[in-house]
Formats: sequence, structure tokens, C-alpha cells
Amino acid sequence: MLAFFGLSANAQECLSGGCSNFNNQYPSGTLTPTTSWTTKTAMNGGNWTLFNVICGNIYEWTYCEAYGGVSTNWDAQLTLYDNSNLTTQLCYSDDYCGNNADAPYIQWTATFTGTVRLLTSVYNCATNAPNPPFNTLVYRQAGSCTGWSVSPTSASYTASGGSGSFNVSTTIGGCSFTYSSNASWINNITWSGVLNYNVDANTTYSLRTGYIYIYNGCTSSLVATFTVTEDGLTAPEISLSGNMNFGNVQVGNTSQQTLTITNTGNATLNVSSIAYPTGFTGSWSGNITVGNYHNVTVTFTPSSAITYGGIITINSNATSGTNTISCSGTGTQSSTMPDLVIQNASSGTYNIVVGSSVIVSYLVKNISTTANAGPSYVSFHLSSDNIFQSGVDLFLVDTLIPSIASTNSTPQMNQQVNIPVSTTSGPWYILISADGSNIINESNETNNTTSIPINVLPCYDASTDYYNLETNYYGTGDPAFADCQNHYVNCLDPIWNSCPWDVDKWSFYKYQCVSYVAFMVNKSWGYVFPSYKFFNSSTTPAP
Repeated sequence: MLAFFGLSANAQECLSGGCSNFNNQYPSGTLTPTTSWTTKTAMNGGNWTLFNVICGNIYEWTYCEAYGGVSTNWDAQLTLYDNSNLTTQLCYSDDYCGNNADAPYIQWTATFTGTVRLLTSVYNCATNAPNPPFNTLVYRQAGSCTGWSVSPTSASYTASGGSGSFNVSTTIGGCSFTYSSNASWINNITWSGVLNYNVDANTTYSLRTGYIYIYNGCTSSLVATFTVTEDGLTAPEISLSGNMNFGNVQVGNTSQQTLTITNTGNATLNVSSIAYPTGFTGSWSGNITVGNYHNVTVTFTPSSAITYGGIITINSNATSGTNTISCSGTGTQSSTMPDLVIQNASSGTYNIVVGSSVIVSYLVKNISTTANAGPSYVSFHLSSDNIFQSGVDLFLVDTLIPSIASTNSTPQMNQQVNIPVSTTSGPWYILISADGSNIINESNETNNTTSIPINVLPCYDASTDYYNLETNYYGTGDPAFADCQNHYVNCLDPIWNSCPWDVDKWSFYKYQCVSYVAFMVNKSWGYVFPSYKFFNSSTTPAP
């Protein structure tokens, strides 16, 4: 809120400047003006007088004969001060009225409640002796700040905005006021004899209204309101409605729904085309006037027993609104087709170390009551969620199963599934899909897959990775070591370098899920056996 004090006064004089030749207080005490003229005689230059004032009231002081004053004895001047601040004058008057127009007349609207000091001076800020000849001062409370008004009371603007101004007035001048706006788009409000303001451009398509409020500077009460209206942008706006969920529709049949296109803008909407996802159609183009709508017939024609869906997009000249709507529908087959599902799926363990395998158990059932299913494949994928996505989920393995009669199932089957070494640790899903190669035409193609949650552990684990020094190993179970077992000499010391010079030494290691062997033959040469990596110590791989 910004404040301005001092609406322009009426004809009475209230100038800047004045005198400061304070001589003596006369009369003693503090006077309270009333609404009637009050006379104070025996006034001389240099006399100063105290008056009680109330914020918002208008006060008058004069030596003019027309109001009962006397100015014939000497040329008087009046200077008004806030009694708590005698360095800054509130108002000053010199030659204004009376005989020879040499009497002062001050009219002032109080901007505070308190005490003012009125100084009477002889012309040129002089004093005279406290004896005849005297002049006579008259004073009164002339009224209060009422009848507030603004002119004009309102203004209208196009969407580009602009600026303007208006007058603020009361029944009598000199009243103080403050002002503010309730809208940020009405700004830069300043007072320069009139109240100026700026209106920002409207970037929306809606008409908007804001206000500038005028408050009494003394009471803070709302006394006047200026109204600003601004048009919105001129453009079409699009809105779509209608139920685009077509439900189940048998393959080869059609279903229709109504899509309503409405123009909620303030200019003509031109629809150039409509784009549909696969399975949905409904061509239309044309114009829709302001406030009107057009109904479009949308047709769903499934060609396969799958779920259809996507976004219908209306292409037009609309610059706002929503031009898309979701649609969905499911193609179904007759009950004379087979339907394969996975049942009783489980895994041997939940926690699986990366690079290892797990046994998955399951059976495939044909839940059709009338149709047999021919041979098909069951496929296994690794997925980050329990929903199969072709081209996204990692294929692991598939297996061929024989034909299944209606309502029958395979026996419980087991499949070894390997978890790739590149798999990151954490939660995963093994997806098992009946008819994974999609060679069986089923009545329902959406119920083929089930999932098994697993937790993949990292390859390295401090509790399972180890370095084991074998001191009595003769190659049993590994033919690659048979050729060297006769060269083995026991060395119970775990530190190789302390073994005799001609000792052959073997050590076996499991490190990050891979088994290794390290050895020294006569401590001077070594040979890497198939499927093993050569280490030259218990902890360090060879260069």
C-alpha cells in the first residue's frame, strides 16, 4: 500500500514557508476549535497559540473581517506548526483577504491527532509590543473529510493492457488517503495530482477484473473503489468429452461411441484432422463456432484377441485447452479357441547368486472347455517388473511342450534357468509365458504370462569368497592333476616361500563366483591347466 497526503485544497491559502519569530504564548492554555467561528482579540505579532486538532478534520484561521476578524491595525501573517516539530511548517498565509487584501487565511486538514502551534507575525516575520493597536483572530473547525469519490469510476482495456489515471476528491480539499490494488497486473500506481496506474497484458483467454482501493488516510477505512476490466486473448479453446472405453468386442465385430468436441474459447475452432491409435477410426474435419460443439462417431474394430488402447488426438487451431483423450477396448475370440495359462509356478530359492542357476517348476493348462491346443513353446524371461514387454525383457530359455486337450494340463515341469553374470543385484522377476512364440491362436492372448519374484545376489560375498590352501590334494576328480600328483610333496607351512626348493604346491580359490587354482612346481615353473586361471600367490593374479 502506498500513501499520499494532501489532496489539493480549495481556494484558501496554504503556502510553504513562513515565520518562526516565537515571542510569547497567547492566550495561555490550549484551545479547541468548534464548528462556529470563535474570536480571540488583543493579538499582536509574535503571539503563538496552541490548538487541539483531530486527524481528518478541516480547520480555518484568519484575520479577515468577512469572518469576524480585524486586520486594519497592522499587516498580519500566519504560520502553522506541529507543536512537536517547530522546524517544519505545515501551512503559511500572508496577504489574502480583508481590508487592502493584507490579511492571512489558512485552511488546513489535520493529518494527525494532536496539538498545532499557530504563530501570528507582523509582515516580514516581525513582532510588536504587547499593547494597542491589536488585531482580532477568528478560527473554527470547518468540517471533516467526507464525500469521497473517484472520477471516472472504472476503465476497460483490451488484452494488450495499457495505462490510465483518475481523480480522487472529497467535499473539501486537503484530505489524506492511501491506495492499493488487489491485482498484481494493476501496478505502478502513483499520485501526481491524479492517481496513475498501469495494466499488464493479459496472456490468458479469460476476461479479468481488478480494483484500486482508496482508504481514508486517518481512519484507514475504505472510502472509494476504482474498477479495471481487461479482455482475454481472442482465440479458440478446445475441450473433449465422451466415454472412449469400448470394453470387450469380438474380433471382426465393431462398437461405436460418441466423442464430443467443444469450443470453449472466444474465436472459431477449426478442426483439420483426428488421429487414432490402431483399432479405432472416426474421420471428421470442420469448424465449430464459439460456445458450440460437434459429435464425432468413433468406431472400434479389433482384428485380434488382444487389448487395444492409446490416445485420440484432435488437430486444430486451438491454442489452449485439451485436445487428447484416452481410448481402450479388448478384442475377444469365441469360446471355440484354446486358451493356455501357467499355473503352480515356483522356484527352488528366492535368493540367487548372479551367474548361477535356479530350477523353476510350473505346469501349462488349456482352460478352454471346447478347443484343443497344439504343440507350443514355454518361454522364460528376466524382467525388472512382473509385466512382460517384448524387446525389453531379457530372454533366458524356452522349451517345447506337447499338445494339450481342452481342460487338461501338462504334468508339473521343471526348467533350469541361468541368471546371466551381467545381471545387477537386487529384486527381479522370472516371467514364464505359455505359447511364448505366439503360434497358438487363443481366445485370450493376455493371460499367458505369470511371474516368480527372485532376489539376485552379487557375485562377491565376503562370507562365501575364500582362499583355501590345500596341503593334501592329489587331483582326485580332476584328471588334469593326475599327471602331477607324483610330484607332490607335503608342505604344511602355509607360506609357500618357506617350503623346500623342490616342493610342488597347490592352492584352490573361489573368488567372485569363479574357482581358481594356483600352484608352484619346484618353485620355478608353472602350467595353466584347462578351465583354471594361474595365480602366482594366494591373493595376486599373475601378470
